[in-house]
Amino acid sequence: MAELTSSVSALEEWGRERAALEQWTSEQLAAVAEWRARPAKLRPEAARQELASMQDIVTQVADRRTKLLTEFPAGEDSDLEGQLASLDHQVRDGTLLNFSNTVIFKVSFSTL
Repeated sequence: MAELTSSVSALEEWGRERAALEQWTSEQLAAVAEWRARPAKLRPEAARQELASMQDIVTQVADRRTKLLTEFPAGEDSDLEGQLASLDHQVRDGTLLNFSNTVIFKVSFSTL
């Protein structure tokens, strides 16, 4: 009976952690969509801070994906893994776009 109670508790904890991961992923997807919609930062320090922030999200996504794959029961989380992959892709694409816009801006104004 104690083993059954322990298993139920573990499943409930996994459920809470999965729900928290889903919420975090949704919040980050919304934040990245908002970030990508804004124009690139023109001041170098602001651009660096924004890029560091996005790199932090990439690191967090990798950590949470690893946790998802290693600590949660297998087979149930393909949707959540897909959302994490989408978030990772959007952040990386946005970072590259932002970086390239910043470089273009610097080159344009350095030739004036």
